[in-house]
Amino acid sequence: MKPFKVFQLVLKIVLPILVIALAVKVTMTIIEAKKAPTRRPGVVAKPLVETETVFARDIPVTVEAYGTVRPAVKVKITPQVSGKVVELAAQLVDGGFLKAGELVLRLDARDFELAVESSKAEVAKAQYELARAEEEGKIARNEWEIMNRPKEGKGSAHEKPSDDSLIFHGPQLKLAHAALAAAGARMAEAELALSRTRLTAPFDALVLAETVNLGQHLTPGKSVATLQDVKYAEVVFPINDEDMAWLGSFALSGNGSGNGPKVTVKARYAGREERWQGRAVRTEAQIDAKSRTINLVVEVKDPFKKGRAPLLSGLFVEGAISGTTLKNAFEIKRHALRNGVVWLYRGGVLRMIPAKAARLTASSAYIVEGLSDGDRVITSRLDGATEGMPIEALARDNEPPPPVNTASPEAGR
Repeated sequence: MKPFKVFQLVLKIVLPILVIALAVKVTMTIIEAKKAPTRRPGVVAKPLVETETVFARDIPVTVEAYGTVRPAVKVKITPQVSGKVVELAAQLVDGGFLKAGELVLRLDARDFELAVESSKAEVAKAQYELARAEEEGKIARNEWEIMNRPKEGKGSAHEKPSDDSLIFHGPQLKLAHAALAAAGARMAEAELALSRTRLTAPFDALVLAETVNLGQHLTPGKSVATLQDVKYAEVVFPINDEDMAWLGSFALSGNGSGNGPKVTVKARYAGREERWQGRAVRTEAQIDAKSRTINLVVEVKDPFKKGRAPLLSGLFVEGAISGTTLKNAFEIKRHALRNGVVWLYRGGVLRMIPAKAARLTASSAYIVEGLSDGDRVITSRLDGATEGMPIEALARDNEPPPPVNTASPEAGR
């Protein structure tokens, strides 16, 4: 074998072995030179919570309720005499407005006018009969005086009869007086019936309904229109016993006192929220057997004032009723009271404090026991919360930030 071929064979076998051995040597050197990682203590992530700092204060209680508007005064217009309708007010339509004393409708009055004229004639006749009876009575008295004068040489005259005697036409005079009184009563009745052919509005009114047409014959007792007094409207709010307790003395004896709680009535009308101011005037006479609530009646003045949305009957409204003042209480979010316990952030840990609420609303809880001024109430939700667990609080959202020391060399960097 030639020397060159032997060299090539050795190179093919030995060179790979040398490369592998070198790689193993380098790897071992790197492994031996590598340092073990430094062991560090584990860091536990603290839950981040939101807090609200609370302070005691006197809190005016507002009772919220929902109710329905109804007319304070509503009357039905009913004719007292029969007749054909010959005139109607232009505003006698659903939703129309009538002024106090304004004509609502007029009936054909010709029959009643004739009755008045006839009764006047009867009165005139009765007056003549009375004058005649009085004159006849005077004549009878004069004749008796002449016939019963004392004569010379004779005894005294006969005793004079009373003015009511038949001799002096007393009964005829009484009959004439009675006839005149009866004729006068018939004339007054006829005039009253004539006046009733004109039906007028008893007050400034809104027409709620009408069922009459021109030419229609009406009979007594048939309602032709329903009117609502526009001076006031009423809102009825069902109030439970717990809320009634916050209305103070009015809840016990406020009916008719005129100084009931103020009430703000709110409703959506024509796409926007409208407000009216009213006052509680009374409670109704009985408790609802199903809901166990009592109806509080609120009176709103001038519900149809121009330039403002009308407070229409049947409108569903919300009421904010001003109640008594809760002294020295803390107001927190309703969900921050958890089964009678409030979570506080104190010293970097969570504290669970029993608390007593004097009043609960949909959004707030009013705490009277368990909290102190400056407590940071946890308002965020926290899964797996336990007493004393470490937590981290966000910046206080209802307290001003601490002042920045502008003189420090660090300031402004």
